[in-house]
Amino acid sequence: MTSSDLNIDVFIAIAEVAAKHNFCFAEIDNSETNILEMKGVYHPLIPNAISNDITITEDNNMVFLTGANMAGKSIFMKSFITNRMPFQDSSE
Repeated sequence: MTSSDLNIDVFIAIAEVAAKHNFCFAEIDNSETNILEMKGVYHPLIPNAISNDITITEDNNMVFLTGANMAGKSIFMKSFITNRMPFQDSSE
């Protein structure tokens, strides 16, 4: 198998999982502004997870994550990174 064949296998596997779980893929905006906008982000392994919207721009690029113990801060961070990684891969 060539490298291209392996890439196609990986993309097909990702597409099958995405379709099964109603995931979506990143959209690349070719404008001059730097923005990361994620809507309906949730942790894929948590049943009945609550989704969040996240927007990061050049002027709004810091997140202060506070809350009581067991309030979901760690799950929010894991959800963000889990959903961010495929975006990063698709934009390269």
